[in-house]
Amino acid sequence: MSFKHKFDMGSGAEMATYNALVHWIAKKIQKRAFNQGVNSVVQGTCATIAKRTAIRVMARMKEMGWDFRILRLMVPIHDELVFSVHYKHVVPAMHMLGECMNNHPDIFKHCMLDSSPAIGVTFEPYDPKKAPGGQIELYEAPKLPGVLPESTAGNRLDDDQVQSVVDYLMFQKPQTPQGSSMTAHTRSRKAQPNPSRRSPSC
Repeated sequence: MSFKHKFDMGSGAEMATYNALVHWIAKKIQKRAFNQGVNSVVQGTCATIAKRTAIRVMARMKEMGWDFRILRLMVPIHDELVFSVHYKHVVPAMHMLGECMNNHPDIFKHCMLDSSPAIGVTFEPYDPKKAPGGQIELYEAPKLPGVLPESTAGNRLDDDQVQSVVDYLMFQKPQTPQGSSMTAHTRSRKAQPNPSRRSPSC
C-alpha cells in the first residue's frame, strides 16, 4: 500500500472526492518530508562548519596578534558568517577566513570545500543606484566601471582588485567615515569533488 492510500476513508463514488483531496495532501507532505530529510543533512553540516570556523578564527586571531578592533564575528546567518573587518586588513582577513572555513579534512576526506566572500559598508546587496555601498561579491564580481576592468565581471578578483573594491567602498562614499570598518560575509558552498587546490577563499 502506498503512503497516500493509507489515508483512504473508504471506497465508492461518495468518497472519491475526499480520497483525491487526501491523496494530494499526503503527496505534498511526503515530498516536503523528503526535501527536509536531505536539507537537514546539508544545513546540519553547514552549521557544524560554521561553528568550527568561528572557533578557529578566534584562535587564529590570537596567533596573528589581532584583537576585536581589527576583526570580530558579528552574527551567523544560515550558511554565512558575518564579520566586521577594519578596512586596512580586509585582504589578509579574507585569506585567513577562507583557510579556516574551507579546511575540514576530518569531515571531508575526498571533497574540497569552497566559499565566497562579499564586502560592503552596509548589509544590502550591491546596487549602483540604490546601494552603492552594499555587499559586493568578490568571487562573482559585479560591473564596477572605473574601479574594475570589464573582464572581471562575474569572475573572482585577485588581491589587488579586492583592494580596489575596498578603496571604492571606503573612500569614494562621502557618508562613510575614513576610519570605519566594513562587514564581510563569508558564505560556504557545497563540497566539490576536485583533487586540485583552488585559490583560498572565504
